[in-house]
Amino acid sequence: EDVANARSLWDHEVQRIMLTERFLVLKWGDVQPSDMEDDIKAHFKKLKEFCKIDKKSDVYIGMNDIIKRWTVFCPLVADLRDPSMRPRHWSMLMGLCGKSVQVTDDILLRDMWNMELHKFPTEV
Repeated sequence: EDVANARSLWDHEVQRIMLTERFLVLKWGDVQPSDMEDDIKAHFKKLKEFCKIDKKSDVYIGMNDIIKRWTVFCPLVADLRDPSMRPRHWSMLMGLCGKSVQVTDDILLRDMWNMELHKFPTEV
C-alpha cells in the first residue's frame, strides 16, 4: 500500500510538472492568469487530499512548496499584466528582484518565473 501511495504521489508530481511547463512556455501576451490560477488551485487541492502520505516527508514538503510558489505567482502575474504597468514600474521590479528582462508580449512566462517574484509578493 505504501508503494501504491508513493506511486500516486509521483504521478501527481508528473502532472504538476506537465501543467506548469505548459504555462511556462506561454508568451506573456497570451497568459490568462485567472485560468492559470484556477488550474494551480485545483492541483494544490488534489495534493492536500493525499491523506496516506506523510506530510512531513521531504517529497511532500518539496511538492507543496512548489505549488505554494505558484499560488503566489499567479495573482502577481495578473497584477503585472495590468495595462497601467509602466517602464518605471518594471525597472523598480527588476531592481527588487536583481534580475533583468525585456518585457514584451513575446517573452515567455518562464522569464517572469525566473525573476522569482514569489519571494516579493507584498512589494510587487
